[in-house]
Amino acid sequence: EGPIESMSKSKRNVIDPQSIIEMYGADSARWFMLSDSPPEKDINWSDSGIKGAWKICQKIWTIVHSNKDILHKNLDENQELSDEGKKLMGLTYECLEGITNSIEKFQMNVAIAKVYELVNAISKFKIEEEADQICLKETIKIMVKVIEPMVPHLAEECWESFNSEKRLDEIPWPSVKKDFLK
Repeated sequence: EGPIESMSKSKRNVIDPQSIIEMYGADSARWFMLSDSPPEKDINWSDSGIKGAWKICQKIWTIVHSNKDILHKNLDENQELSDEGKKLMGLTYECLEGITNSIEKFQMNVAIAKVYELVNAISKFKIEEEADQICLKETIKIMVKVIEPMVPHLAEECWESFNSEKRLDEIPWPSVKKDFLK
């Protein structure tokens, strides 16, 4: 077992969140709390759970920073997308639709599961054609916006990689492009 014990309001064994925040950061703690269970359930704190939350935050940060050159480019968006690019866009908009619906229903744990799906797809995506950069940039932009309600500090830091004139909270929520959905 680690420094984190199981936490239950009914059992009155509450841990100090400050130690979690000091070790893993506020966004990792927030991610874990939102991903663990629906709001009406007790949170079951675990070392593996908080470490998993920290790892996904690190993975998101790495994705954004390893693709900084693409995020800075002005790309010709009229290029024909590759089949793999179209698949990524389809999955992106499918995840966006699921995340949006889950957030509207306050099912943050379900939204977070969709974010995991999106992050994993981005991690596996390989650029083979110039047009693939368009897909990757759009997908990362959507990913950064949809994590904002869960991990606002990480999202804002990632948003700075786009060199946008606007702050992330000034950017509207992305719309699903239905033509990419099957």
